[in-house]
Amino acid sequence: MATRRLGPPPSCPPPPPRPRIFYRRAASTADTTQTFEYSDNLTGWNPVAIPGGTGVVVTDIGGGIDEVVVTVPRGPNTTLFGRLAVTKP
Repeated sequence: MATRRLGPPPSCPPPPPRPRIFYRRAASTADTTQTFEYSDNLTGWNPVAIPGGTGVVVTDIGGGIDEVVVTVPRGPNTTLFGRLAVTKP
């Protein structure tokens, strides 16, 4: 009886990181602190500062709007969750 292994062979590289994209009003940066948080289990969250965090690219797309792209390493995780935390002192 032949057996088959399901999934990619062990020598395959891990999948590339997946960027998370959102938009914000540029004026919102004056009085808020914005942080992207990611987790593989919805319990422990890893913060990434916006702007300035590793993997964060902020682009002014005009009209007072910024495009924010956050790319985080996937590592061995097959599932990642993301959320945006915004605080206003």
